[in-house]
Amino acid sequence: MALKVTDIGELKYYRVQLSRSYESYDYVIKNILDSIKDSALYWQGEDGEVFRERLYSLVSHDLNCISKEIKAEADYLGKIITVLENAQEQVKNRLNG
Repeated sequence: MALKVTDIGELKYYRVQLSRSYESYDYVIKNILDSIKDSALYWQGEDGEVFRERLYSLVSHDLNCISKEIKAEADYLGKIITVLENAQEQVKNRLNG
């Protein structure tokens, strides 16, 4: 049974794309949180506070969970890339040695 060759360059490309998505996503989350804080200037009172608390909770919990998952996937791909590069190097050494 033949082994499938994995294109490490392609994995690196996907890891870079995930990292960029993570940075972009976090930037958007920061801007949303800043907008929520800024709304205190325009919408005051108890209703405004309740709205901001609920929205802040949603953003800080749910969206941050997604952000952490994106980062974890990028980190995991990095580990896979390292393992594959090490395996590739060992194969080369055994073939040349």
